Amino acid sequence: MGVEFQLKQQAKMFSQNVYLPAVYDLHRCCRVEQNLIVFADAHHDGRPEAMELLYRRLKQSRVQPAYHIAEMYLDFGRASKAEVMEYSTRFMKLYVRASVVVVCDNFLPVASCRKKRETMVVQLWHACGCYKKFGYDAKDDIPEGYHGDVYRNLSLVTVSAEAAVEPFSSAMHRTHGEVQALGVSRTDLYFSRKWRYRCMEAFRELYPDVYEETGAGDGREEGAGDGSDAGAGSGRQAGAGSVRETGTGSAKGSGSLRKRRKVVLWAPTFRGNAGQPGLLDLDTEKLQRQLGKEYLVLTRVHPHMKEARKAVKNHCPIPTEQLYPVVDVLIADYSSLIYEYLLAAQIQNQQDPHGSLGLHGSVGLHGGLVLYTPDLDTYMAQRGTYMDIHEIPGEIVKDADRLADAVRRAAGEDSPGLRTGESKADDGGQAAGWIADQAKKRNAFLKRYLAACDGQATARIAEKIRVHCFGGDGGTSGATDV
Repeated sequence: MGVEFQLKQQAKMFSQNVYLPAVYDLHRCCRVEQNLIVFADAHHDGRPEAMELLYRRLKQSRVQPAYHIAEMYLDFGRASKAEVMEYSTRFMKLYVRASVVVVCDNFLPVASCRKKRETMVVQLWHACGCYKKFGYDAKDDIPEGYHGDVYRNLSLVTVSAEAAVEPFSSAMHRTHGEVQALGVSRTDLYFSRKWRYRCMEAFRELYPDVYEETGAGDGREEGAGDGSDAGAGSGRQAGAGSVRETGTGSAKGSGSLRKRRKVVLWAPTFRGNAGQPGLLDLDTEKLQRQLGKEYLVLTRVHPHMKEARKAVKNHCPIPTEQLYPVVDVLIADYSSLIYEYLLAAQIQNQQDPHGSLGLHGSVGLHGGLVLYTPDLDTYMAQRGTYMDIHEIPGEIVKDADRLADAVRRAAGEDSPGLRTGESKADDGGQAAGWIADQAKKRNAFLKRYLAACDGQATARIAEKIRVHCFGGDGGTSGATDV
């Protein structure tokens, strides 16, 4: 660890163990306000996507008295020390009065004191499943010598399935009662057709040669689930491509759009510590040449790698979750985004079966996955995973020279069981068998790791908050869809 990193750790420990507890205790005499809910985050300057649906549901809730919602967001990585200190001080003054605090990532101010029992801290987290080890199970995440409980005071941690309860409990040093499989709020959005079509339109504005209109269908169906009309995010985060800013017109459906090129997204996670993240190298320009003009290769690096993205070729400015409806093949490694990607693809295949028409009308299964892991042995030795990587319904590739062929297979060009040069459209029986086999593997994976992500996660979390604030007779937490 470098000197600068060590100094940051010392500053964090002083803030968490000395200064912030003193601020909280100084204002401990303030009473807890029954209806005060604070949304807070230290990784964004605006409302994170992971909080969006819950915020909207609570904002439109019909409980009495109405919720008073306060929002506090600041990207600590970009802010000055003075800004961080001023922000943290203001948060502690709200924290001492809050009935509920909602976070979605590591947030040291909330863990810095002995909070009041009347205050509930909800950790939405920002990832599904239980893939790579993190928190106290990964030495890179919380360095030796760090004094302070990063996950202290968490009352409720929401996870995607029962299979994730034990890993999260271990990583965060929480009890099983505090970690509950209520589902991941933001995955409700993937059940919305309207959101999906808007994502496609936003993508077309930046990459107009990928889709062409066929003139059939208008895609104006109402969506399903809690995020049916929720849009694709608050539009508050930096970066182009938010459907709040683009593509808010008629929302063309998959019946009116035809793919001219297949979209391949490389989305690697960071290596090492989040404070000093490293990036796996991949020559995406070479991959583009190998795949040819029928493909478009794009990159989305982990949010922690703000500086690294400047040097990455073909970096896409659209938020990752808004790319799921348009991506044909995801190249990932140890990132938890594989869960959301596969879930979104499954929903899309079920809701828009005709939308799985690929190039030239050949039948395919939307949502191909390739795991590019040239450092697999090293990564397993240094960090490790909670699950067997071979459970994941995607081909594992360690050699970059074999990546293009794996991508083609994931896109359905050269699937097992088909004769060389034979398209799936030419042999419906074999194609149907191959698709059914792939769907079976995916279904088993999603059933185990995302069973609670059923489009109603936000409603369940909102109900937990309502009961905490008002008890069993506090009214309804139901909301009118946005």
